[in-house]
Amino acid sequence: MKINWPLIVLSIIVVLFFICFSVYSVFQKSASTELNKKESEEEQKVTSEIKLSPGKIDEENIYIVEDKLNILKSKRDAEVYIEKAFSYLLQHKDEFHNILIKKEGYSVQLFTKNDGTKDIVYLNFFILDYKADYFNTKQVVVWDGGTDFWNITYDIQKDEFYDIWINGE
Repeated sequence: MKINWPLIVLSIIVVLFFICFSVYSVFQKSASTELNKKESEEEQKVTSEIKLSPGKIDEENIYIVEDKLNILKSKRDAEVYIEKAFSYLLQHKDEFHNILIKKEGYSVQLFTKNDGTKDIVYLNFFILDYKADYFNTKQVVVWDGGTDFWNITYDIQKDEFYDIWINGE
């Protein structure tokens, strides 16, 4: 009986290939699971930090520019709407994470008006580093800047936010 050595060698190579591929797959899956676990733990840490710190903007960085509805008697009245805005963002923290992580680094302008169908509070946020001499008299408008400049509108009757605009996105 003649032994077919090329066939035996080829069979051994194929078996070794499958063993190596199986071992590689197990290690890759294990490494991938470990990496996903670490990323998940980091996300949970950031999320819990956001939950624990609801955000507060100093009074000197709050500007009541126009109050046509006569509802913002003081900066404390304005803080109520600012706190509501950040609470809304927290409910959508995955989408607004980049704003929430620097929430105390903003100034905000507030405007109230009736747009013909509803009473609204318009909140216009911009970074503390942005300086202008007209904060109390007219709206800060910037056409870029990402999460450094953003605004959101609040419907008083419906008690809900809508129309959030992040500049440059």
